[in-house]
Amino acid sequence: MKSLSDYERGWVEAFIDAECSLSFNKAQYKRAENGHRASRRGFEWLARLAATSTTEEQLLKLQSMIGGSVYGPYQYKHLSRNKPTYRYLLMGDGLRKLLPQLSLTTK
Repeated sequence: MKSLSDYERGWVEAFIDAECSLSFNKAQYKRAENGHRASRRGFEWLARLAATSTTEEQLLKLQSMIGGSVYGPYQYKHLSRNKPTYRYLLMGDGLRKLLPQLSLTTK
């Protein structure tokens, strides 16, 4: 991941604060082919930065700055709105490299 300019850092921090969720999930390893667990612990922690929006351009701008993936469009029939929805995800090494560059606070 490239180093962010001051403008990019500010935009990304504001977007994450307003639109994203940062979560840490405990995921169980699948068993190896020989029937043994892949790890002694049997689980790993997965960090994920996610956002959902009806404005694809915002998510593509975020993707151009910090990487990640944009998925969609998705159309949900049970919702009253007619706009398609898009999803952004950043996980793994990309997220590990991004977080030290940002000044985020907890709420």
